[in-house]
Amino acid sequence: LEEGDDLSAAIMQIRRAEADVIYVPPVSKETLPVYLEHGKHICLIAEMQARDSADAIVQLRQLSGNVNDLLAVLKLVLSQRLIRLLCSKCRKAYRPNPKILAKVGLPPETKVLYRPPPADDEDEDTCRQCGGTGYFGRVGIFEYIELTEPLKELVTSGADAKAIRAQARQERMQSFQGDALRLVAEGRTSL
Repeated sequence: LEEGDDLSAAIMQIRRAEADVIYVPPVSKETLPVYLEHGKHICLIAEMQARDSADAIVQLRQLSGNVNDLLAVLKLVLSQRLIRLLCSKCRKAYRPNPKILAKVGLPPETKVLYRPPPADDEDEDTCRQCGGTGYFGRVGIFEYIELTEPLKELVTSGADAKAIRAQARQERMQSFQGDALRLVAEGRTSL
């Protein structure tokens, strides 16, 4: 969109071109009514500032004014964060304590995890790839909340983000913690 363009008209023009998915500008009080109107006919993907998926749902409910209009269109909320990757050249393997594995939710048969080299590790030269930090690069972790019937009921009743998160966990939807633990188990990052 260029300055002065009408968002609704632009979405309508794209719909006429038979698009399946439209990436639209970030959600705001002004854009949300347009998205709710067009979201009944085409898949719209928009971004917004929120701590996590549950917080985004609460914010959308507050912005929409009519929760039924929102729930008629909203299907899924996906959140992302970046975490650091361990340096593949200097990461150190260790045998994890079974109590720690149980506490964080990793399977007890996990034999090895990785961590950055200790700061006082003077035996080796400084790693050229990571500069001795133990981390090199980043990767996204993702969580999602799909708006199932139990979740729609919670949103309609005015539940807070904590209750929405709890229901999503109960329905085994992917959380930041679960996705990050997958990367820990793969040896790509540390606890």
